[in-house]
Formats: sequence, structure tokens, C-alpha cells
Amino acid sequence: MTPSERAEACERALRPALRVLADPASDPAAVTCARGVLERITELIDGLQAAAAAARRESASPLDAPARARMRETPVDEDREAGGLRQLRKGRDQCTAHRRDGEECQAPAVAGTLVCRRHGGAAPQVLIKARHVELQMALHDAHMNWREAKGTPAAFDALCACSRAENALNEYETKLARLSELRAELRRLKAASPPDRPA
Repeated sequence: MTPSERAEACERALRPALRVLADPASDPAAVTCARGVLERITELIDGLQAAAAAARRESASPLDAPARARMRETPVDEDREAGGLRQLRKGRDQCTAHRRDGEECQAPAVAGTLVCRRHGGAAPQVLIKARHVELQMALHDAHMNWREAKGTPAAFDALCACSRAENALNEYETKLARLSELRAELRRLKAASPPDRPA
């Protein structure tokens, strides 16, 4: 079965389930069944993608000629190297904070933030917010990819990626809501308990 035939078969299996999920008046049992179909097809696609990625990793040697050529073509930030600094990694921005002497910090920002670890990028609340922003951006990108892929053979894969990104964001937001509830409960318990008397 070719990839396009597999995509068409998955799409045919999904159409009735998506109709049930889109209709607010659907029977709860039908909704549960449709969700099960969606989960099974998503698991199938994840398995196929994992197998394809593993095959690509096995077939590509890290020292093959194209990889060496790409390494030679990687642009070098001469200003950073002149200052004795390493090149910023792909996807990492420079820290926007300033040092005590007024110069800009040259360290890379923590992923998803604007500052490096020394300037607050490693604070727990900053990392929590950075992860939330990353998941929101991933959902936005997945949604835009799905909109662009509509009507093409890649539409189903793009829709599944969008669904996975939305599920990941929903799970994280559920955890954040639970964390907020626990913090509120802790504050309430601290306020209700009598203060410790010095010995």
C-alpha cells in the first residue's frame, strides 16, 4: 500500500467519526466510539512516522559527504568568535539583558525566553511560561500547516499533527490549572493554621 493509498484509507475511516464529533447533538456513545477511532488512527500514524524516522536514521551515516558539506556551509558568526564566544545554536536568540557595565549580555537565551540563565531564564515560573508559549506556537504552526495542506494528500497528516499539538496544549493547561488550585489551597491552609510560637 502506497502512502497516498494509506492516507486515503485513513481519511475514509475518519470521515464518519469527524462528522459525529462535529455534531453537538451526537449520541454520547457515538462520540466515545468516534474518539476511539480517532485515537487508533493517530496511533497508527505515529507508529508509521516513527518507523520512517528510524529508517531514515539507519540509512544516513553521520559522516556521509552531504553532511560534511552542510557542516562546511554553516555560517560562522565572526563577531562572536572574535570575542571568544561560541556561535549561537540554531533557534536560540541572544539574551536581551544587559550586564552591570552596560554592555549587552552575549549569552544565548533559554529556549522560549528572552534572557539567559543568569538573567532569570532558569527561574521555574519563567520555564513554565516558556513551555506554555512553545506549545501555543506549535499549535499555531500546526494549524497554519493544516490550512495550507487542505485539498492535498498531506492534509490528513497535517490534521493529525494539529490534533496532537492541541492535545499537548490542553494537557499542559490542565496541569497549570491544577497547579494554581494547589497553590491556592496551600495559601488557604497557611492562613488557617495558627502561627508557630517561639520556644
